[in-house]
Amino acid sequence: MRSLRTIARVITPACAIAAVALLAACSDSNGPANGGSSNLSIAVATLTSTPAGRLAGSHGIAPSFDRHVTGTDSAHSLIITRVAITLSRLHLATVDSAGCAADDHPEGNDDRCRELKTGPMLVELPVDNSVISVLSLQLPAGTFRALEAKIRTVQASDSGGVAFLAANPQFANASVRVEGTFDGTPFVYSGSPNASLELAFNPPITVGSAATTVTVHVSIDRWFTNGSGILVDPATANVGGANENLVSDNVRRSFHAFEDNGHHGDDGHGDDGFNGGDGGNNQGGDGSRTH
Repeated sequence: MRSLRTIARVITPACAIAAVALLAACSDSNGPANGGSSNLSIAVATLTSTPAGRLAGSHGIAPSFDRHVTGTDSAHSLIITRVAITLSRLHLATVDSAGCAADDHPEGNDDRCRELKTGPMLVELPVDNSVISVLSLQLPAGTFRALEAKIRTVQASDSGGVAFLAANPQFANASVRVEGTFDGTPFVYSGSPNASLELAFNPPITVGSAATTVTVHVSIDRWFTNGSGILVDPATANVGGANENLVSDNVRRSFHAFEDNGHHGDDGHGDDGFNGGDGGNNQGGDGSRTH
């Protein structure tokens, strides 16, 4: 990371356990060619830096790679065992670009929007302290101000949509799926938050001949909490549930991207980058937006 505090992290071997599925990421004809070498890697992490969350297995004989989350009132117990999201239309926006991710954006095919991947892909987020690479590719040199992407339910009419849905039928009407237990009762959250992510880099990153890593941090510990930090039952956030909109808004605000060549998994600012906005056109302290 540049101009950021270095934090020592233990990178566990759980990358083999919390696998990342990228559907045809390297062979996608809509994206840049991924030859024998790459100068850009996109990684994901979900590290918690708040007292409300902790890693299971940090103390004890048999480590677990599940995420244990405790609300501010400690009244409920949430254990997250799996998190998966769908992403599409990944771009890097140059410093002179106004934006890229919108389907009809005029800059979508010009040099100010470097296309990383267009078709849908399924990304399984780690629930431990791993930092997992999900995409590696070779890009022309440039300076970039933001990573842009879309979270949305995949349609059969989308490019690559039929193959994606055949391989992932559980995502036919969902863009996010979470499995775990709440107060000991198993749950499945299958939601459809839709958002255009504009994750600003502060400062902008430069991609050249040297390898550069961009980490997208996702604050999954915040997804099932209300404005007071109290846990809500994920089962109440499914379609038609009382907390459907709350959790959808939390998901949209939970993404944060930064240069992370040391694979530390956070930006060194001492928080998880969660954007505590109003759930609309949110803009966090680093300039990241969802809309």
